[in-house]
Amino acid sequence: MNHRFSIGEDAQGGLLTALGAMGVRLIVSRQFLRFIRPGMKLPLLAASLVLILLGLATLVRAWRAPQLEDHDHDDTAHKGHSHGAGKGPGVGWLLALPLAVLLLVEPSSLGAYAANRQAVKTTGLAQSAGVNFDPLPDRIDGRLQLTLTEFSERGLYDQKESLRDQPVRLVGFVNHDAAAPGGFFLTRFKIACCAADAYPLQVVLIGDAGQWPDDTWLTVDGTWTPTEVAPDSSETFRAHLKVQTVTKMTTTPDPYE
Repeated sequence: MNHRFSIGEDAQGGLLTALGAMGVRLIVSRQFLRFIRPGMKLPLLAASLVLILLGLATLVRAWRAPQLEDHDHDDTAHKGHSHGAGKGPGVGWLLALPLAVLLLVEPSSLGAYAANRQAVKTTGLAQSAGVNFDPLPDRIDGRLQLTLTEFSERGLYDQKESLRDQPVRLVGFVNHDAAAPGGFFLTRFKIACCAADAYPLQVVLIGDAGQWPDDTWLTVDGTWTPTEVAPDSSETFRAHLKVQTVTKMTTTPDPYE
């Protein structure tokens, strides 16, 4: 008889329950933000709870199966004889090791290492010089608090130069690059759905931004300065910020825009 490898219902139920528990853990700790957008929280929670319920139901069925079979054998004069229905090879539980690692090891978001291995894109930015931009948002603490996307769009494409002489505050992480005037870019990843489709946005810092290791999250205050290289579709280009102050962040923000 040809026996193929399979795992029993007890292992299946345990794996489903562990996978659901991992999803709940990521939500409670907010570590899910390192993989997907905040708007995906409720679908992830619903899927995790469904997995937990399915896993528990499978475990209950697996634990009850031997008892039911023993009872059937008693009724047919085969008392004490059990085939161990629902049981599979114990090695199947080894499949839980990757889940255990994910439960015990804190995941990290995309950072400088990933940014250095991806081309900087302007996909999703306003790529027409004739784009009409919305009015600037209200200042907070005396500064325009913009995302790198907003700053890059206006800095590269706004013909009215609405950022000129405006105090700006940006948040991003350090990404060392030999092409950067000061040794590193201020970088942040933009995602449409999840980390799988993420691409980096980078801002050039003009002036003394200090010395910081890769992946250090910074708050940078400064003013927009025109990009010297005229943007075109054949080259990488970035918006420029003249640095006034740089502050290391004590807490890591949501990593993606």
